[in-house]
Amino acid sequence: MPFAEAASGAVGLQTMLPAALRLIHNGEMDFKTLIRAMSTRPAELLGLPGGTLRAGSPADLVVIDPDTPWVLDPADLKSQCKIRRSTKPASRTRSCVLS
Repeated sequence: MPFAEAASGAVGLQTMLPAALRLIHNGEMDFKTLIRAMSTRPAELLGLPGGTLRAGSPADLVVIDPDTPWVLDPADLKSQCKIRRSTKPASRTRSCVLS
């Protein structure tokens, strides 16, 4: 499905980074590659000025603690999509998005 046609509110926006950080913890990917895949490259593909820390670019930052455990509670998800209702309770990740 083309990006522009995808439904909004995907639950993955809250869970994607902690899940992707598992790849780093498991030694399957380095942090630089993950950042490129989740920030720099999507901005390039969509023609957006973000995804970089260059002077004059938007400050689209996320603060993480890659070693603080986080328990996903579906009731805490902000999305109203159908996936929210089917997410397994108490999914534990090793990393936490702080802000």
